[in-house]
Amino acid sequence: MNLQESYLDLVVKTVRGFSPIPEYAQLDVDRTNLAKEHVKKLRSDFKGKQSGNIMVDMAISMGSSMLTKTWKKLNPVALTMCGDESINQLKEALATIYREDIPGDFIEAGVWRGGLPVIMKSYAHTQNDLNRKIYIADSFQGLPQDCSDPKDKAANLLLTPIQNLSTSRELIENALEYFNLMDDNIIFLEGWFKDTLHKIEADQFSLVRLDGDYYESTHDSIVELYPKLSVGGYLIVDDYNLPLGCKRAINEYRKKHHITEEIIKINKQAVYWRKEREL
Repeated sequence: MNLQESYLDLVVKTVRGFSPIPEYAQLDVDRTNLAKEHVKKLRSDFKGKQSGNIMVDMAISMGSSMLTKTWKKLNPVALTMCGDESINQLKEALATIYREDIPGDFIEAGVWRGGLPVIMKSYAHTQNDLNRKIYIADSFQGLPQDCSDPKDKAANLLLTPIQNLSTSRELIENALEYFNLMDDNIIFLEGWFKDTLHKIEADQFSLVRLDGDYYESTHDSIVELYPKLSVGGYLIVDDYNLPLGCKRAINEYRKKHHITEEIIKINKQAVYWRKEREL
């Protein structure tokens, strides 16, 4: 392993919480009592009837232990929920972009605690790339509550007690500062995608990563960003195979624009494809 690979490996381990920043400790929160109260509320709201969603029904029938484990999985003491497969695919995509000289900036729409933009920026750093911008788009208010898809509404029922996975811009800025990666090429787009993404000044992206979970968030992001993705660039969808509205938004867009590029599985939930032609 050369010096560049060692540096990137350390960044990845730190982002994932394996070589933690001391401040990560505050992210480890016991939500056992909160889960008990929420299951009690769900049982009261549905009065013994099924909710129509398997995840909500499981939480009601299995009790607070299931919900506590789910929340803990969604809130690791780290800057990303992504595992080896997603991070390795991101690194391979970045390597290909530089090897093939694919033009365009990087963007993630829906960044949570910013772990993957940190990896994107650190990779650019190993390439002595002083020009490529990293766009960090997020509401920093968690997932939207005014969703229309039934699956997304059900997810909201389970995530509302933990602020719908909200995080802070400051936490991401601090992580970038920790690695000395904060500069003018880091561009924050704070707000709902429907209000921010159409204002982006970038003409091209070589990598677009969508992690909006819900139908509207995914729809708004792919509509604004895919036309700017360079041929040969990567479109990565983190939530495609989760029981959420994300897949419907992606499939509708692909059908509308006759996109036939093969969807490649990364893991149980994430997929990607490389753009082969302009729309």
